[in-house]
Amino acid sequence: PRTSRLRFGITGNVHGTVVRMQLAYRHTDFLPVRRDLNLPVSTSARDQDGRAVYGTLAKSGTLVGPTPGTNRRFGSFDAVSSLDPSAASDYYGITAAFQRNLGRGISVMATYTYSRTTDNWFGARASGSEAQFLPNIPASGSTPWAKDRSDFDVPHRLVLGTELRFASGRARVAALYRRQSGYAFTPGFRDGVDINGDGSSRNDPAFVSDTLPGAANVVGANTCLRSQVGKFAARNSCREPSIGMFDLRLTFALRGLGRGGAEIFADALGLAATGLDVIDQALYLVDATAPLVTTPAGVTRVPLIANDNFGKPLAKRDPGATFRLGLRIGF
Repeated sequence: PRTSRLRFGITGNVHGTVVRMQLAYRHTDFLPVRRDLNLPVSTSARDQDGRAVYGTLAKSGTLVGPTPGTNRRFGSFDAVSSLDPSAASDYYGITAAFQRNLGRGISVMATYTYSRTTDNWFGARASGSEAQFLPNIPASGSTPWAKDRSDFDVPHRLVLGTELRFASGRARVAALYRRQSGYAFTPGFRDGVDINGDGSSRNDPAFVSDTLPGAANVVGANTCLRSQVGKFAARNSCREPSIGMFDLRLTFALRGLGRGGAEIFADALGLAATGLDVIDQALYLVDATAPLVTTPAGVTRVPLIANDNFGKPLAKRDPGATFRLGLRIGF
């Protein structure tokens, strides 16, 4: 990948407060897009929402996927991946920060960044290669479906900090609170549901409908869905809860050690962490009690029901705090 950056910043002292403003733009080319070369060149099969379906779908309980071999150009091979350096990313950001010494050994600081990141680098944050295959979703107007909000788009970042000096400046206690927007995600299905039969059960966006059983309540409870009724969910159109972290540091300067001074420090990182749960991104679940039906016209109807847990924690995750003790010596 090739990245170009442009930054402009200004810093000044306003009545004892150090103020900084910065504008940033970043453009990256030649990001890799994964494609499966062993899918059929064209397909006439569709699901009930008009989505192109590769091969013959089969259903087992709440799992849906293609019958092995029916979704391949060459039956002797499974997925054949290529990495095409055709994706690009654009980042725009503005940062405002200030720092002030309040006297009596107390100083405070705050930094806020607003940014937007767009790209067509599908599945960039995914943990497996199968989640990076681009789904065959009709474009909306002249813009391809995949060109939208980036997987790495974090529009709001806030950092608040304070430091207290005591014992004649030899000891310092610093506290830092960080908060940022949650990561964006595309409403889809649970793992194990490959509704278009392309061999990946982690890349299919849902078609937003308020007519399926329970769907009206789910759509009404999520603002990211209300404007998308009657069409495929836009890429990364919903967002996880915001993430918060609280850090502490205690530093004590040592005398007579090293020509440049020395200090011992203790860190407690990730205290009171919030927003790290695994979020349920499945808008629909497959109805285990209803059959999968394919009409003579080649339309496959997958029985779906709304997921009442959409956008809520699927699994609680608490990574715990990190504690660190260190010695820094200057020479």
